[in-house]
Amino acid sequence: MVSSSNPVRVLLVSHDPERLASVQQLLGEADGFESDWSRDRLSALEEIESGECDIALVAEQVGATAGAELVQEARQSGSKMPLILVTQGDDVSAGREAADRAERLPMDGLNAGLLARFIRQAISHQATVVELEATRADLEHMRTASSVFLSSMNHDVRTPLTAVIGLAELLRDPEQRLDSESRSELVNTIVESGFEVANLVEDLVTAARHETGQLKVEAVPVSLRAQVNQALETLGPVAGVPVEGEAPKAKADPSRVRQIMRNILTNAMKHGGDRVHVELGQRNHVVFAAVVDDGRGVPDGLQLAIFGRDASEDGTTPSPGIGLPITRKLARHMGGDLTYARTDNVTRFELTLPVHEE
Repeated sequence: MVSSSNPVRVLLVSHDPERLASVQQLLGEADGFESDWSRDRLSALEEIESGECDIALVAEQVGATAGAELVQEARQSGSKMPLILVTQGDDVSAGREAADRAERLPMDGLNAGLLARFIRQAISHQATVVELEATRADLEHMRTASSVFLSSMNHDVRTPLTAVIGLAELLRDPEQRLDSESRSELVNTIVESGFEVANLVEDLVTAARHETGQLKVEAVPVSLRAQVNQALETLGPVAGVPVEGEAPKAKADPSRVRQIMRNILTNAMKHGGDRVHVELGQRNHVVFAAVVDDGRGVPDGLQLAIFGRDASEDGTTPSPGIGLPITRKLARHMGGDLTYARTDNVTRFELTLPVHEE
């Protein structure tokens, strides 16, 4: 959109200046317009591609090229600039098919006021078209992302639910004749699967609140070690993961810190190596809690995508589901970040947060 405080820059395209001399004269009579010339096809296309002008008025003939064909060529190259074919009469002598697809400005009866109004409306119309195209592209991206997301959630939720239902049916079946130890193991597995579903639901609710702008976080003093230990307790079998180092208190939301640590710890236990530990520390004005493992890491080419919902569409690495994408959003919502690094055969997911200033 052209600012009302800046002159409208008009590119006049014609190999013969006399063809558009009357247009240039009318622009001089109207307020708020500047004009420049381009006298051949190649220079005109370069000027249009540069985007330095706000609109191009093209004569019916530009050297050996019909003006309508030049307009079509510029549009096919991706130009979003309004391109107007200036006609001297009712007929266009060359490039009739292309002219039918080009917006035309007849010279008959044209005055400075009408020309100024036409140009401003053409620019406004083109800006609306560009905005609508961008909106349509955004909606298509959202539709595709939602489809991938729902597919991922369907898998992530169904897996633990299937375990809960299957194991519960075993417990209910009197013909199984399970001893107390087997029953205890099944019950423990059901509880763990139930917690996994509850965690997924928590992540889903958090993602929904973030998308709708309703996600709220606290900014209070938080002990990273305390939150890491609580996250480990909820994960049961991985409670033996060692926590190394110390860090001063962070300025963050304790429940969200636990949610982040639970996600990256779960990710390490599912997809990482056999040896997992947590490192705490401080760098300058941030504190960190890093989950480190000796697994194979994320394949090259996917490292920038792991925090996106469709990170594993190609099937080359396990899907992060909603966990990793929402953890990074949570970290950034608290003024920190969540990063991935792979060095010396060691995988590191690191949460950084601002230091709490006393």
